[in-house]
Amino acid sequence: MAHNRPPALPEGAREGHACIVTGPLDSSVSGSALTGSSLRKNKSVTGGAGPLQQLPRLRDPEVWPEGVAGRLALSSVRACETHRWTILRAPAQPGAEISPAAIPFACKSWRCRRCGWWVARDDMRRLTGAATSRDWWVYLVLTFDPAAFACGWDAYRDAKDRWNVLRRSVARAFGPPEYVQTWERHVRANPTPHVNVLLRAPRLRAAVEAGGVEFRHDPRAAHGAGRVCALPRAWRRDWLQSHAESAGFGLRVWAEVLTDAAGMAAYLAKAAHDLGATRYKAGDQTPIGAPPHFRRLRASKGLLEARPKPDGLWTGTLARERIDGAVSWPNYVAAVEAADAAREWASRHKKPPVYERGPCAGSAPEVSRDHKP
Repeated sequence: MAHNRPPALPEGAREGHACIVTGPLDSSVSGSALTGSSLRKNKSVTGGAGPLQQLPRLRDPEVWPEGVAGRLALSSVRACETHRWTILRAPAQPGAEISPAAIPFACKSWRCRRCGWWVARDDMRRLTGAATSRDWWVYLVLTFDPAAFACGWDAYRDAKDRWNVLRRSVARAFGPPEYVQTWERHVRANPTPHVNVLLRAPRLRAAVEAGGVEFRHDPRAAHGAGRVCALPRAWRRDWLQSHAESAGFGLRVWAEVLTDAAGMAAYLAKAAHDLGATRYKAGDQTPIGAPPHFRRLRASKGLLEARPKPDGLWTGTLARERIDGAVSWPNYVAAVEAADAAREWASRHKKPPVYERGPCAGSAPEVSRDHKP
């Protein structure tokens, strides 16, 4: 496939050597070939995928009774991984002659070892549609300085504000920006995150191309396979570096121009690897220690396709116990009343966020929370 080997070098360039190109670049992104891309369990980019597949309606046999070091403690995730909760489903239309049914609870969180793959697949579908809907992007990697934070929690907490500072700088210099972000954590001891950004703006392309684009074969790219990268070194040095630091990001900044189908395929292959790496194994960069409600995938308004909405034919309530088999209407009504009481109690008893095991600073016991990320 195109993204498994580096494309041909431009005329005048050799491997390991730079080739400076000024003026307009080829913008022939083959969007039609990539728009249907998604994620399979082997973490490959493949075509022909539809919306997020329905989560399992039967309880899968795998159970994860142990927590995960450094992961935010969320009671919904732990209940999903251990099959402790059930959704009681009933017809939304009053008077329907259909009995309630018990369905395994699915938290649909990207932190969950059970639901994470389905969420990653849907994220990849939405990300591919957004990325291939435009013919030119600058791909950025922005980091944080670990010395500036007491722990990774602080970096996640300040991430939105720091990005907004940089976004406003881009808007003043180049016009209203469009962007897509995927947030990841470092896999080594460094607890701070980094963010991958696709960025474009009305006057950004002209500014980047005015400084020249350097084509270089980078053997470290594509997870060690190597590929040709279009590097806007002048723009990164003269504008991006200083403004990223002023916004609060770290010194290490990567910038690359995506101008053709090969570059876009390489980006999507990286995104598929990052989103679909085996949960909590070597190479997994899922930001499991991020605060509650942290969005791993973000974009400017209207760029990402909305997630599918329920059809409205069914309603349901959460039962904080495992229920297998038939459900009667009295049991369903009792579960609704219990859920209402639990929500009222939770609204009056707030708990601070904690980690399951081994947080980034100090230690804390596992404490359940009823928040969903």
